[in-house]
Amino acid sequence: MVPGLILTVLYMGYVLVMTIIRPASMPALPKEARTLGSGVTSLLVALAAAGGIDLAKSAELTGTTLNMFSLEGEDATRVADVMTAAANKSAAGVDDLGLALSQTGGVAAATGLSLEETTGTLAAFADNGLKSSDAGTSFKVMLQRLTPQSKEAQDAMEAIGFSAYDAQGEFIGMEAVAGKLQTGLAGLSAEQR
Repeated sequence: MVPGLILTVLYMGYVLVMTIIRPASMPALPKEARTLGSGVTSLLVALAAAGGIDLAKSAELTGTTLNMFSLEGEDATRVADVMTAAANKSAAGVDDLGLALSQTGGVAAATGLSLEETTGTLAAFADNGLKSSDAGTSFKVMLQRLTPQSKEAQDAMEAIGFSAYDAQGEFIGMEAVAGKLQTGLAGLSAEQR
């Protein structure tokens, strides 16, 4: 993480020096940063520094996350804050979370999970040894399987009184899913689970 921070600081210094000495030769921001709107450069730099990733990766991660969760450019600060907080509070790095989100973000958003709930779940996965795209793929498959894929699966879910959706067909949230699973599986043996 320190080398990434050093590179980010050096790059910022280079841009500052080039702006003062020869403004025409200042390097352009990555394409992703230019499409997010004004005022996001500093948050992209902060996310890059926090995650030990380069500015282009920070912009790509922010832009992709905004698109997956149907957020607006003004939510870029929220994305950076959520990613940084999750990385700081878990075993996942910003890059790990970005790779995980690239696998599961679309399904999570379509299921009804918020950015915060999705990222929090991925951070919990990381704390239990499941990181990066492996975490994203596992989470995506889990979310897809919350809707029974077969009669056998539907019968098993009904037998333990489990449904991930309320009467209106809305997803009940990860905390409620975990609680229902814990209650429903409590009396079963390891083999039955």
